[in-house]
Amino acid sequence: MKNLIPLMAATALAAQAWALPNAATIQQSMGFGINIGNTMEVPITSSCADMTCWGNPFPTEQYIQDIAQAGFKSVRIPTAWYTHADPTTGTINEGWLDSVYTVVKMVVDNGMYAFLNSHWDTGWLEDNVFAGSHATGESTTATTDSALVNKLQGQFWTQIANKFKNFDEHVLFGSANEPGVNDAWLKSGQVAFTQERMNLLKRYHETMINAVRATGGNNATRTIVVQAPRTDEALMLSLLAGNMPSDPAGAGYLMAEFHFYPYQFSLMTADDSWGNCFYYWGEENYSTTDIAHNANRQKVISGSDTTYVLNEKQYAGPAYTDSVFAAIKSAFVDKGYPVVIGEYAAIKRPQLTGDNLRKHLLSRVSWYKRVNELSNQYGFVPFAWDTGAEGDADNSIILRQKGHSGIYDYNVLNAMRSAYGLDTLAGDIIDSLVTASLDVTNRAVQLSYTGVRTDSSETGTFRLNLNGKNWSNYIGLSILAKIDLDNAPLDGVSYGWVTVSPFAMTGTTWTWSDYNITSDDIVDGSWANYVISLNEDGLDLASKNSVMAFGINVYGTQLSGTVTIDNILLIKADGSVDTLANFNKSVTGESEGIITNAELVTPVIPATVPTVGKLGIRKASVAVASKMNVNVQPGLVTAMFTATSAAQGKAMLLNGLGQVVSQKSFAGKAGVNSVQLNAGSRGPAFLIVEQGNQKYTARINLK
Repeated sequence: MKNLIPLMAATALAAQAWALPNAATIQQSMGFGINIGNTMEVPITSSCADMTCWGNPFPTEQYIQDIAQAGFKSVRIPTAWYTHADPTTGTINEGWLDSVYTVVKMVVDNGMYAFLNSHWDTGWLEDNVFAGSHATGESTTATTDSALVNKLQGQFWTQIANKFKNFDEHVLFGSANEPGVNDAWLKSGQVAFTQERMNLLKRYHETMINAVRATGGNNATRTIVVQAPRTDEALMLSLLAGNMPSDPAGAGYLMAEFHFYPYQFSLMTADDSWGNCFYYWGEENYSTTDIAHNANRQKVISGSDTTYVLNEKQYAGPAYTDSVFAAIKSAFVDKGYPVVIGEYAAIKRPQLTGDNLRKHLLSRVSWYKRVNELSNQYGFVPFAWDTGAEGDADNSIILRQKGHSGIYDYNVLNAMRSAYGLDTLAGDIIDSLVTASLDVTNRAVQLSYTGVRTDSSETGTFRLNLNGKNWSNYIGLSILAKIDLDNAPLDGVSYGWVTVSPFAMTGTTWTWSDYNITSDDIVDGSWANYVISLNEDGLDLASKNSVMAFGINVYGTQLSGTVTIDNILLIKADGSVDTLANFNKSVTGESEGIITNAELVTPVIPATVPTVGKLGIRKASVAVASKMNVNVQPGLVTAMFTATSAAQGKAMLLNGLGQVVSQKSFAGKAGVNSVQLNAGSRGPAFLIVEQGNQKYTARINLK
């Protein structure tokens, strides 16, 4: 027995030799960070072939060097894994692991910390913090197999951990992103994040932690970051504080994460019935002429060593930021858990002009500075959210688009640098933005589309977020646009299509409605005014009194070209109009899919342009076409539609390559018609039915 004691001591020393510095130690060197947003986390779907679909290129060495030279010490790399994996085995594509490894290595080789997480990625985990049946709307439910989610969590992180095992403490792992943030909204509010759901999220975190630790080597003591429910600061305090997961490595190797987006100041784009946007933050920046938009409200926080409660009455002002950060320090840092602010940002408000715009831009600078000052003081690592966009309404800091490189927003960057005692870099964008805001030149947004070689239809989406606007006073809308798109089908394919589809999402469940402008209706390459009724003959909204978003989808195969939009107007019954968007000051909308660029241009519009479509006021005595209803069964597609007159008809079913896989001619009659096509394949498809001068199209999935 005497010889056993030295042996045990030697074993302990060996274990210590493998140990990486703990979380509190590395936090002191991590400084302030930035996200490579909207890039490596892009889900790979039928309409998105690779991670460039959201408009950002693969990170370059120059871009990573620009981040380091700007003073950032840490980089968060939001990453998709689920859509890069075999869904049956959970095996991640090795080529994708190599791609992510390349980015992580560039970050580490440039002297920075790389924080690698598992991001939303179609919500495989984050939308499934449920066990069994749960609400997905006012009267709808779904069932989640939490055991399968948990199994995938372990499988993914075992592979990720093994891939990055040889990196030292400069690589950190994050278990999730914003678990539960997309929970359905009911009349009573968002689906509650209960203690039972917290127990399940804790289980997901512990599965990830155990998987990483089991791979050994540096992963045995690598710092791991766990996320609060919805990464919300209130739930950070009320739930995560008392439910931190266990860690086989022992105390000291976990960090806790929340995201900081005080909505009315950070993200809200228009006043609403329940409250206003806040443009001005900090007493030195408050407006005396626009008092309603000063962020002088606050939340009050009370707490003890064991209980932390947020009073949700008012928030977004400086006092709220100070108090919530102090509460999180007390609940986590003081108890041995350094804190990560995984995302924080405040968009610019390009609708402002002159002095009001200047005060707003200075408010953003003050807000970013305060977030970083408190983070440096309290032991937080703040990661600014940066999407790579380069428009007036963006929140980007470092350039990476269209061959650009270097610093974009010097004012915000210098605010961060000053909080960490770094010198001020020469550069300013505020004066130029204020000067540009006084320019009244008419502009339009030009969307550029670049298709890729794919076996399914491609989609480019441009969306305006409207936050529940009331459209009950409108009977239609008009879009002044120039559509200049080419379709180049794959080799050997002679048939392709282009459909421009305005859409809206309404109500608390974001119910989808759309209207197809087919290739026959498009005035190719020239300006036209496209008029669409807001009824069953046009864009038939499920809820006119709560429009959450409006946008335009472009569908087709191998698309290239542009769509330029000057004005989108809402039409009242008396013929008067309200402007939904004119794009004179900024792009204002969000784009994704095969839209590779969205930028402001100065349009050249003829004095007169043709009008396509009409408001389509119905007369009871006249039969008019209705929308086509499609039923898809294994091997069979049935379409039902109404025709205004008898005429010869033709139906075609196209696969994702634009190839005709089934077609039929039929004798159509006036009134209700039905036509069936045999389907010998599965997957995305496109149905076209023509009768006389009427044409219907529908995107379907063959079973």
